[in-house]
Amino acid sequence: EDRKKEMRLGFVDRDTELLSFRGAIEAGLIYADQYRMKKIDYTGLLIDVAAYAEAMRESTEKAKVILTEISATLKTLMNPEWAIARIGLCCFLCFCRRDHAGDVEEKIDRVSGMLPTLWRKLGIQADPVLAHAIVYGSEVTSLDEMFMLLIRRISSTEKVAHGESPYVGDYIDL
Repeated sequence: EDRKKEMRLGFVDRDTELLSFRGAIEAGLIYADQYRMKKIDYTGLLIDVAAYAEAMRESTEKAKVILTEISATLKTLMNPEWAIARIGLCCFLCFCRRDHAGDVEEKIDRVSGMLPTLWRKLGIQADPVLAHAIVYGSEVTSLDEMFMLLIRRISSTEKVAHGESPYVGDYIDL
């Protein structure tokens, strides 16, 4: 009953049963408030698999398998304290207390590492690249600022994946 209510209110993504964008905002605000009031640092993680759009154009059935596999892998790898939300085609926004987050890069490497095998298994020729960005609450003054920095960093990561060397504002990638 609670799950149906959450879906009806738009807090849960119907395709993945992860949080929706609305659910992510709610979770992010809770973490941001805890940081402001108690200085409990938190991690914001933005993940995007751009090749999903091409897979979706090729076959909605294959795209559904991809989304299901990636969602299940994220649920398995992230401890229960992570708030995981699907906020786009194959884009995920996640939050967790920094001291409970674990090795985020290792988790991302495992998700990224399963993508080529999944694509081959489904017979999709595209090169599935997972782009991600990490921002800590202690780097920013608000959740809005965290979103902006996550977007700048993931944009930079995606440009690097395509051979560009962008200047982002908080670092130069050479």
